[in-house]
Amino acid sequence: HWQVVVAPAPADGSLAGHGHNTLAKSTILAWFDTWVRGVPTGFERTTTPVRVWDQLTGGYLAPTTYPVTMKSVPYFLGKGGRLSAKMPVDGGADTLTWVPQGTVPGVLTYETPPMQKNMMLAGPAAGSLQLSSTTPNAEIIAYLYDVAPGGQASLLHWDTLQGSPRSLQRSEERRV
Repeated sequence: HWQVVVAPAPADGSLAGHGHNTLAKSTILAWFDTWVRGVPTGFERTTTPVRVWDQLTGGYLAPTTYPVTMKSVPYFLGKGGRLSAKMPVDGGADTLTWVPQGTVPGVLTYETPPMQKNMMLAGPAAGSLQLSSTTPNAEIIAYLYDVAPGGQASLLHWDTLQGSPRSLQRSEERRV
């Protein structure tokens, strides 16, 4: 017996004080009441076992499967900060200058052109990066944002990669 609620959550993992998490909290409580406490809640007869928060409409969608789609669209980093569904023919590399700890880190930003139609991003996010460094350690943090037409950015996903001779061999790859 399962329920899946996919919605943004605060960094502390709490569900309090976030309107879109009301459904998540009620789902968790109903699941425990039904399957742990044996309380008849009607939860066992649900016909909508998956709920996905839609940032565009501000409501939940009820797809019949999860992941919602099995279609994966790769995007590629390109020169000039471009992020494109087409692999660049000219290859390319960007340079990020090392800065001492405690100072503002260097940042590289890549963006797609505005989407021509509304799109739903659902399911896992993954990235692959080739890195060479002149320092013995490197820390890469990747953020994935949805930027609305008005410019408001919403964080969708982030991950970090620690690269050092002690933790990552030359021939290894780690997906973030």
